[in-house]
Amino acid sequence: MKDLSISIVNFNTREPLRLCLKSIKENIKGIDYEVIVADNNSKDGSVEMVKSEFSFVKLIINKENKGATIAKNQIFREARGNYILILDSDIEILPGTVKEMIKFMKENPKIGILGPKIFFPNGRQQHSCNKFAPTLWSVLVNKIFFFADLRYRFYRSKIGDLYLRRRYNRPEEFTWLGGMCLLVRKEVVQQIGGMDENFFIYYDDTDFCLRAKNIGWKIYYLPFVSVIHHMSKGVRQFSNFLYPKIFESELYFFEKHYGKFQSKVCAALIQANMLLRMSFFSFLSLLGKDYFKKRTKAYWQVFCLAGKYFYEKTH
Repeated sequence: MKDLSISIVNFNTREPLRLCLKSIKENIKGIDYEVIVADNNSKDGSVEMVKSEFSFVKLIINKENKGATIAKNQIFREARGNYILILDSDIEILPGTVKEMIKFMKENPKIGILGPKIFFPNGRQQHSCNKFAPTLWSVLVNKIFFFADLRYRFYRSKIGDLYLRRRYNRPEEFTWLGGMCLLVRKEVVQQIGGMDENFFIYYDDTDFCLRAKNIGWKIYYLPFVSVIHHMSKGVRQFSNFLYPKIFESELYFFEKHYGKFQSKVCAALIQANMLLRMSFFSFLSLLGKDYFKKRTKAYWQVFCLAGKYFYEKTH
């Protein structure tokens, strides 16, 4: 057995992955660990880079991208550590962070999942802690009143950064944490059966934390240690392929945790949101920019997806 298994799923993020692995090699000391990278059919030379520069990494090479959750479960099955550190490929580990996280977990045996403070490269803090699970009320204010968009902008402002630093300044229990950097006990993974592979992207971390919490484990945030989230180009760029996948995950989450009725209401709210977005971006697309046309097309895809879901669950 190892002290720690480090889990990283990669898809076309060669340079952020290089920085991530370099930071692991340089900044994790005094721990017997292994690093397992599952590559989801990258075309940017990621696999070749890992093989040539980081021989200590165990590679799982997938021939197609079936989503992050399937890849994470592949890693979990190979992991030999007492703890598993789940990392996004664009996370930079800072000195002392992992050692302190493991120490905190050992001192608090009821904690099953632990997350550190997350910073952006510009030094501003990223919001990663949540007291409540998503509900129809949160969907309503997010879809109709665009609260999520406003909150996103607020948290990335100077005032938002000051708020985050004051609000999240002590160890605290939460309902779920963002999945970019999570330290998890191996027994938690075993007890809840790993990731739900029905999630392709997003909501998998929420579901993972909720299932652990539901069987008695505590979810904690440790602000005394931190990592840097570089937000790789693949995350920042708008994708017509990935965007609908987010809403597929949202609908599945609501059906799984709240039942068909609430998931149908969620689908209707998603359609209303897409109509509002299409109205706005259709007007902007008259300016002739491909970006606006791309967005409008993606919104139409999601509108149809939610409509199909609502119809199928009604009949």
